[in-house]
Amino acid sequence: MSLLTDLPLKRKLMLIGIISNGVAVVVLSLALGIGEWANFRSRAATALALHAGVIADNAAPALMFSDEKAAREVLARIGIERTIVYAALQGKNGAMLAQFQHAGQRKLPPSLPAPDEPLFFADQLIYAKHVEHAGERVGILYLQSDLREVYWEFMRKLALIAGAMTVSLAFAVFLFSRLQKAISDPIHDLVGAMTHVTQHNDYAVQAPVSGRDEFGKLAQGFNAMLNAIREREAALADYRAGLEEAVRQRTEELRQLNQSLEQRVREEVGKNREKDHLLIQQSRLAAIGEMIGNIAHQWRQPINALTLLLANIKDAYEFNELDQDYLDKTVKKGQTIIQRMSTTIDDFRNFFKPNKEKTRFSVNEAVADALSILEAAFKNGNITVALDAAEEVTAYGYRNEYSQVLLNLLSNAKEAIQERNALGGEIHVSVSVNNGHAEVTVEDNAGGIPADILPRIFDPYFTTKEKGTGIGLYMSKMIIEHSMDGTIAVDNGPGGACFAVTTPS
Repeated sequence: MSLLTDLPLKRKLMLIGIISNGVAVVVLSLALGIGEWANFRSRAATALALHAGVIADNAAPALMFSDEKAAREVLARIGIERTIVYAALQGKNGAMLAQFQHAGQRKLPPSLPAPDEPLFFADQLIYAKHVEHAGERVGILYLQSDLREVYWEFMRKLALIAGAMTVSLAFAVFLFSRLQKAISDPIHDLVGAMTHVTQHNDYAVQAPVSGRDEFGKLAQGFNAMLNAIREREAALADYRAGLEEAVRQRTEELRQLNQSLEQRVREEVGKNREKDHLLIQQSRLAAIGEMIGNIAHQWRQPINALTLLLANIKDAYEFNELDQDYLDKTVKKGQTIIQRMSTTIDDFRNFFKPNKEKTRFSVNEAVADALSILEAAFKNGNITVALDAAEEVTAYGYRNEYSQVLLNLLSNAKEAIQERNALGGEIHVSVSVNNGHAEVTVEDNAGGIPADILPRIFDPYFTTKEKGTGIGLYMSKMIIEHSMDGTIAVDNGPGGACFAVTTPS
């Protein structure tokens, strides 16, 4: 069908007529030829079967008594039939009793057929028939017929059929070439009018109406459409003139409005940026305050120990027990405690120092650091931490930022437990490898997050805390998903909220 796409309509109609008529002629010729071929074979087989029946009746006594001479005489009578080139009589024992053939005309078959089953090969036909006498089979008669003359007659008939079909096809093509103009000419005129309109934008042209058939109606509809377009073009020109003036006025109004809107947008952007800076500053102050609180929890015990050392020095002095050795030991203990307190400050300062380059780090150590910072706060809140880390797990990214995310999740779990369970609670931390990625889960037993706010938990500035900034979990999501190409998700477990942090290992 793609071959007909770009052809003119006249050629398409001619090709369709030639192809359809040609196919019809070929199919009809094949049908007639196949029918004539079947009739030819049937007639040849029937004629040879009739000869075989007559000869079998005459040859029955000879086969009954195995009379070879009588059998040859029966077969000799076949000589008057020019088409029968070979005959043979086979006895019950399978031996040939007598044979007859025209010299130089017989062609050897590939095999002998079964009785009553004609065998066609090349231009020959072999037929076998049982010879019976008084209802008893006494042998088999074989006849071979030469079908060449019949074949030539068959070929002459086929030639006549082909010639007749060729003449009829030529006549059909001639008629179709004359009659197709009734279809192609009106369409050609219509295409010419349409081309003129397209190229010159002249809607005053009219397509000729050749009759009252579908093509005539199509031409009338085309002319009506051109008239309607011409009228609309005139109305549109008038409308366009008024519209251009209106557009000019609206454009000037929009220009003035845009100027005022740009100024207002700049002002609002500045206000929002200032609000963002304030929120970030509040978040930083909150983080610093929380860090100072954790330092205070870490320093409480060392300060108590220093207080006891000072009291012991005073008592030793009052009871005259203060000697150089006692003083040295006590001062050494005090220096050890002070050094430990100084190390705590360094740990907190390094913990919040941002990384500049991605490195491969130990997830187990990052978890341990976060738990170490909050250890005193957990003890003060009567919160137990269960750590499940059977193997060493590594991750690739920013170690300190990763530790800050863990610290944020642990702090949130601590606050949730303190709000809902004054007697303390439990936090379960798990470190594992999941599908080649490092995974850390933090689960508490504070009852979980309400279902209506669970989808919004990572949104910026969304918080349920009275003094929260709403950027802690949002910043955690940015660090894990945008900076470390990982994922952070939350769901409610059996006892409470469960956060899962997954990062490339």
